[in-house]
Amino acid sequence: ALADLEERYVDIAEVPRCPKLCYTRWFDRDDPSGFGDYETLINLRAENLGMICNLPYSIQVQTLSGADASTTGQVFA
Repeated sequence: ALADLEERYVDIAEVPRCPKLCYTRWFDRDDPSGFGDYETLINLRAENLGMICNLPYSIQVQTLSGADASTTGQVFA
């Protein structure tokens, strides 16, 4: 019954918040020649001020051949 319900209030400050998410467009600053294809976040940020999410949690990679990037032995970090 309604009389059995107790009122509950939640302090909004205690509610966990999801971080603000954003999507960064694709950047390609180097080609796989010479010593490799180096697309570091520090260089991308320096060249594209304010255009990259503050706290990226995922990256997307693509090979020229179309092979699955996880099979190349390359490091993506």
